[in-house]
Order: sequence, then structure tokens, then C-alpha cells
Amino acid sequence: MTKPFSLLVLGYLLSTAQSSAGTATIKITGFDFSVAGEYPATLCGSDFASGKGMVYQAQAGEYQITIASESRATGVVPLNLKNGNVNVTAVVNGKGKNLVRHPRNGGKMTVSSDYKKAEATLELRPIVGQGTATLNATFVCK
Repeated sequence: MTKPFSLLVLGYLLSTAQSSAGTATIKITGFDFSVAGEYPATLCGSDFASGKGMVYQAQAGEYQITIASESRATGVVPLNLKNGNVNVTAVVNGKGKNLVRHPRNGGKMTVSSDYKKAEATLELRPIVGQGTATLNATFVCK
């Protein structure tokens, strides 16, 4: 099975991100697995997409959680662009699970004015199959 285009684009964009550190408090509920705890952030408010976007990422046990926005913004970050495309992408990968945020999935993301704190509550769904999960994440960057 091939990865959806959004995951391929996210992979490319992340390859250009600059590393930064911090901590992430992660909680995933509502699917056939759960994750909860505090984990090291591997990317924390980092620039990507030629400095136009921002990315937060953590390794939570066997799951990698990535939240990225195509536009660099503070305050409440729009989840979708005006044309309906996704602005805030969230991806959870690990142990055979692949969850993503689609344009119709709801939630909220807020980012501090210095990009050093980001809070998100996002609805995710599996790439294949049905169901939904809720990702609650708070990133605090150094």
C-alpha cells in the first residue's frame, strides 16, 4: 500500500525542518490503543517549508506524533486553508497504526507568540478503516 500524498509531502517537509528540543505531553484516546505521558520533543516549533510553516514532533514510546502547519502562525491556528485544504496536519505512526487529520476532522491548535508552546486537541482517523481518535498534545520548547 502506498502512503497518501499528504504523508509524502509531510515527510519531505519534515526532512527540511531544523531540530529543536523540549517536552511534549501527549494523550491519545478513542481508538483501539491509547498513549498518555510526557515525552521528549524532537522538533519543537521548528521552521519547515522554507520557513513558512512550523512543526512539533515527539516520540511517544512506539508512536511518533507529528503536528505541522503549512503556515507559521500564533494564537489560534486555522486548521484548514480558505480553499478547504488542510493547514494543520497531524500524523500518528507506530505499531501498525497510522492516524491522520483530514479536512473534515475538527479540533483546535494554539501557539504562543514565541512558538515555544503549542497546544492542540485534534480529531484523527485511520488511513485505512474507520473510527476516530482524539489527540491532545502540549509542546513546551526550550
